[in-house]
Amino acid sequence: MELLRRALEEHHEDVAAIITEAVMCNNGCNLPAPGFLQEIRALCDQYGIAFILDEVITGFRLSLGGAQTFYNVRPDISIFAKAMGSGYPISAVVGRREWMSLIAESKVIHAGTMNAGQPSVAAALATISILEREAPHARMFALGQRLMSGLRQAAADTGHRMLVQGPGPMFITAFTDRDVFCDYRDTLTADRAKLGRFVAGMHDAGIRVIGRGLWYISAVHTEAEIDQAIATAREVLAGMD
Repeated sequence: MELLRRALEEHHEDVAAIITEAVMCNNGCNLPAPGFLQEIRALCDQYGIAFILDEVITGFRLSLGGAQTFYNVRPDISIFAKAMGSGYPISAVVGRREWMSLIAESKVIHAGTMNAGQPSVAAALATISILEREAPHARMFALGQRLMSGLRQAAADTGHRMLVQGPGPMFITAFTDRDVFCDYRDTLTADRAKLGRFVAGMHDAGIRVIGRGLWYISAVHTEAEIDQAIATAREVLAGMD
């Protein structure tokens, strides 16, 4: 943060926006340090630049209001996508009126092949309606923590150093001697070849894990499925060097 602050002091006239994720899901599922997002907000206000929050993954997974609600920060513009429509091809750019009005006034072009894709819009409206009605997030956090804890125990019992990190609805597994990933550089210490063998073993046993070690919890997952994933991971780990 100190490096960013100094850079803005020297070059803020050349900076139009700060774009960030709240949780760096694709780079270790790194959680923001306490106050980090609020400091970004303050710096953007200080220098009159836009704060853009990438919610493509965190949107509708951490809360119905996304990471910005979960972490109590208000960006100028946010980007939501796949989770909004339960996998249908859709994305949304949303933000404060003073920013979004530029599109309504045709001062900024917003064009796209799928802009009039009614099935995707219907899927998004249905998904959001169900999330509002069923409020599954507490359950998703609980299931995620159950799976994370089970994976840690399975790794420990089979003699593997495996880091399991994330908020719960999404998390990563990585084979490393580190106890935590704090930034992208930390992820470079991970044994990617070993992760590849683990992921392949899970796939062969019928459990799909994203190749980079990222896991997602869905609102329709059950405790039985979580326990099955843990048991499968234990078997795969037991057969690995």
